[in-house]
Amino acid sequence: MFDFRSEATQDFDIKKANADMLPLLRTYLLMGGWVSDRALIDRDLNTMHIFSAVDIKAIPQARKRLLRALVG
Repeated sequence: MFDFRSEATQDFDIKKANADMLPLLRTYLLMGGWVSDRALIDRDLNTMHIFSAVDIKAIPQARKRLLRALVG
């Protein structure tokens, strides 16, 4: 398990982090979602798994209207 809190540094670039963020994750966060501070490294698949969640009740009304318009 990887603990992001233990890897925090003073030279963190928030602008670069926001620019590099995956679009799906950015969308979750804009809808009030959150991300775990831990990750599991899958060496077989050469990837990292991070838990993210969105509380459906916490999605802003304006975002709900946009999402509903997309699905018709």
